[in-house]
Formats: sequence, structure tokens, C-alpha cells
Amino acid sequence: MEVQEENSNGGLPLTRLRVLDLASFIAGPVATTVMGDYGAGVIKIEPPGEGDRQQKLGQAHSIPQHAVNFCWHLVNRNKRAIVVDLKHLDGRARSWPSLATVRPRSTGCAPAERSADRKGAFMADGGCLCGAVRFSVEGAPKWTSYCHCQSCRRQTGAPVSAYAGFAAANVRFTKGGPTYFESSPGVRRGFCVRCGSTLTYEGERWPNEVHIHVGAFDDAEPFAPAGHAFVDERLSWFRP
Repeated sequence: MEVQEENSNGGLPLTRLRVLDLASFIAGPVATTVMGDYGAGVIKIEPPGEGDRQQKLGQAHSIPQHAVNFCWHLVNRNKRAIVVDLKHLDGRARSWPSLATVRPRSTGCAPAERSADRKGAFMADGGCLCGAVRFSVEGAPKWTSYCHCQSCRRQTGAPVSAYAGFAAANVRFTKGGPTYFESSPGVRRGFCVRCGSTLTYEGERWPNEVHIHVGAFDDAEPFAPAGHAFVDERLSWFRP
């Protein structure tokens, strides 16, 4: 709806109000949408991965040939979205203090834009088995993939590796740091010198990127591999 009422300062009555929207079913999103109509700054909290699952409810309430539920658009106007993992204590500890001043650049009504511009919104933490090395990433990965090469098999002892590739500027070691082994010219692999956990891969073919072993994340669920590398070296009995 279009709201015309203004306060004594010439703005909408809720202009100075900041609202964190964690609701997902009917009354909650509608209430925060109305608050947004009256000028409140509404920040919608969405989980890692695909975000709010309500956006893809059946086509019965959708515009034909439109991938996103029409009702979801209706109750998410005037909102911005930030991706926060609230399932883990580390995520809650990192995220809540910063939400009072966060200024997300992504809109809740444009999922494609959310995915393309999530730097400063999506955060994930991880580390080695013994806890001597901890890291944090900010922003969605540039890509995710399995790797079937023999070098990765020997490094990990697993039949296949899974990586998430990030811009190097978005990767920060918050405790300790990896020890590196140069497995071939222009390639270095990071691991914990104390417990031996495999952590990272960096290569000259991918400048300014850090590839993180998905299993090193506290929650690997958001980093499902979307492709396969070195398929010609895949073990014949391996079927992902």
C-alpha cells in the first residue's frame, strides 16, 4: 500500500526504526512489511545457501513462468536481506553485535541480486581438527567443485576432494595459520602442522583465490559441489 502519513520532521513515522525480520510465515513477514511501508529500515535475516525457502513455494500463487512466489514478493517489499548462519554459536557470536549498524546492499525482493552481491553479508567459519588453526570467510564462494586429481587424493587420503573457491581478500585466519607444502611449481597446499588437517589450496592458475576444503568448515552444508574437476582421474568405483 502507499502510505502518505508523515511525522513532524517531514518523514514517515517509523523512519528512525530498525527492524530485524526473522519471521517466515504469513503474519510476521506481513507485519514487518507494513512497518517498512511506514519508513522502518527492515533487515530480513536469511539462512546460508538458497536463502528464504518461502520464495519458491508452488506456482499456484506465482506469476506464470516466474521462478519466485508472487506472495513472497508482496511481503518482502521495502526490505533488505542479510545472510547469517544462526545454527552455530560462532555464527551468532560474530553476527549479532554487528547487526545494529550493518547496512546490507542486497534487496530481499531480488534473489538474483542477493546472490551476486553478498560480500559483507554471508559469513562462515572453520578450522582444523585440533583447533590450532581457525579461519573465517566473508562473501559467497566464487565456485564449488569436486576434484578427482591424484595429488588431492594423496593430500587428503580421500577418494575425492571438495573445494569452495574464495577471493583471497575474503579469507582471514583468525587463529594460527596453515603451514604450506609446495606440491608442484606454482601450487601450495595449506595444512595444520599440529594435527595434519588439510585446509587450503592456492595455485598460479587461479591468482588471488584461496580454495578451501569444504570439510574444514564448521558447517559444510552451504557448500555443495556444483561441478567436477579432473574427471579423467576419477576412480572408476567412485559414484558421487
